[in-house]
Amino acid sequence: MRYSAASDAEPKLAALLDAAQGEPVFIERGQQEVAVLLSVREYERLSGKAAREFNEFCDVIAGRAATRGLTEEKLWQQARADNTPGLPADPILDQLERKYQALADASGETK
Repeated sequence: MRYSAASDAEPKLAALLDAAQGEPVFIERGQQEVAVLLSVREYERLSGKAAREFNEFCDVIAGRAATRGLTEEKLWQQARADNTPGLPADPILDQLERKYQALADASGETK
């Protein structure tokens, strides 16, 4: 991590912005951290945009699967039928189903 005094930030802004592409840059005032410069990518990761993009990706894949006749119910049936040794499928699938339903409830979607 890199540190800069607030009084030095303005004349060094271009260099600090460049540095922020690789690591957070802390701005200090009076020996206290008062701000952080982050790359857009890191900000998006921290703010949850990456999670939203992943969910959008999942929606696209779900749409493609649906056009091929793979419904959520069929997917669960296939997953439950998979008896891979060492994997206690039912408890894991039950937990995933509860999480999925909670997300769907929170977003106003129905299963």
